[in-house]
Amino acid sequence: MTKKNTFQFSNCAIDDPELFANKKEDFLEKVNSFVDKSLLNSAEEPREYLGASLLGNKCARCIQFTFLGATPDKPDTGQQKRIFEMGHVLENVMAQWLRNAGFELETRDESGQQFGFTQADGRIQGHVDGIIRSGPLDLKYPILWECKTMKSAVWRDLVKDKLEIANSQYFAQIQLYMAYMKLPQCLFASLNKDTAELYHELILLNTATAAQYSDRAVQILKATESNEFLPRIATKSDWYECKMCRFYNTCWGD
Repeated sequence: MTKKNTFQFSNCAIDDPELFANKKEDFLEKVNSFVDKSLLNSAEEPREYLGASLLGNKCARCIQFTFLGATPDKPDTGQQKRIFEMGHVLENVMAQWLRNAGFELETRDESGQQFGFTQADGRIQGHVDGIIRSGPLDLKYPILWECKTMKSAVWRDLVKDKLEIANSQYFAQIQLYMAYMKLPQCLFASLNKDTAELYHELILLNTATAAQYSDRAVQILKATESNEFLPRIATKSDWYECKMCRFYNTCWGD
């Protein structure tokens, strides 16, 4: 008769299950707080330049507040930081998908830094997601690559209306990137975070649009240097876009 293996475990039962159940929620909150604290402590230093990603914002004064490093009405939360970092992770995944599909995509230069540009003695800067050197599409390479991840509702609007209508601020950013990087085409990619659906759009450089936002950057720099605040997007504080602005109290308060 074969002897069966037997295993003995030391007594690892919880001494007071009821007490543990009562503390369970507090325990989970503490773990989350450790994660969020780490994310908030590792926040990037404020930028000392005007980022091209800002220039498509409809409100020039909001751009000035961001450029000056004004304190938002509410500080960023750990959840916001997690969402932001998730976006970066998914962008890396999408980049690898394109490489696997036969595109020669570079997201870093030889020194390991993002590709980008500097204008106006470093007071205007931008950093791009990547440059496609070659690929299976019949295009004139190299071309710019820009990537965004979105929740379903926003992603569906993008597919329906195209980027210029669905997100004019990001469209302006891409136009500036193409102009300053001397890349007249951009393959814009978007991932639906809820369904993993993909959307790609080929965007061509519009020099008039790029010039418009480049001139706006110069206007904002000059006004800020002169301690002048440019007009708000609205004349009344109850305008819906003002109410959603992270600098609402700073802008409209006493």
